[in-house]
Order: sequence, then C-alpha cells, then structure tokens
Amino acid sequence: SYSNIPTVSSPAMAAYEWDFFTSKVGFYMYPNPYKPGKNPRHCGAPGAPCGIWFKNLHSWANTGSVRIAILTMKGYPVFDTDKANITVSFREGDPDRKPQWKWDTRNQAGEPVASGLYFYVLYQPDGHVLKKGKLMIIR
Repeated sequence: SYSNIPTVSSPAMAAYEWDFFTSKVGFYMYPNPYKPGKNPRHCGAPGAPCGIWFKNLHSWANTGSVRIAILTMKGYPVFDTDKANITVSFREGDPDRKPQWKWDTRNQAGEPVASGLYFYVLYQPDGHVLKKGKLMIIR
C-alpha cells in the first residue's frame, strides 16, 4: 500500500483540477459522441457543468491562443469563444493559461443545444483556420 497516493475521498486532493501539457499527444476532444449526464468524468470539478473537452490546444498554434467556434451542419453559429469573452490562452505568464477548454453544450444565449451533428473550428487570433472537425450530441 502506498501512503502518498491520494484516494478518491481525500479532501486535500478533491478540489484540484489538474491541467498539464503533453508534447507527444496532439489535439483531441472527448467525448464524441457526447451524451449529457452519462459520465461524471466529463464535468471536471465537482458541481461544474459537464461538456465536451478540447484538449492539447497548444499543439495547433504557436500564437499562444485560439478561438473556438461551434456551428450547425448548415454553418450557422451556435457558440463562439470570442463573442462569449472567453480567452483560450496558453501563453507563458498568462494567469488563465490552460491547454484545454470545455464547452458546456450551450448556445450563445446559454440554452442547451439540441441533439445533432455540429462542426467545431479552431482559429488563430488572426482568423486563419487551424483545425475543423465534427462532434455529436445525443440528448
């Protein structure tokens, strides 16, 4: 038995959210498809809203930040981090620096989006597209 490894019920470790950078693993997102309420691991900190995680965002841009947009299949905007005043930054020295972002599957007005297939787009600060992909929500 190891005495220095925290347990699930350890109060000292329960409130921490661990953010770390991995150099060999590229960008990924999970879960896809996303089924709200099916797995509490997709929520992050206890009591936080669940959602879809966009991980290792730093592997796509040397600019230090990205903008993320979620679109319907017809290309209509659903959510945009810039319009929501959310900074997705991984610049050295930035106090909000995180290589990840979690979308709580709500639109710009704060309402849950419907089940369906959506596009996501990662942009550089100058507007150039870095990565595009699809995600599925099943309610």
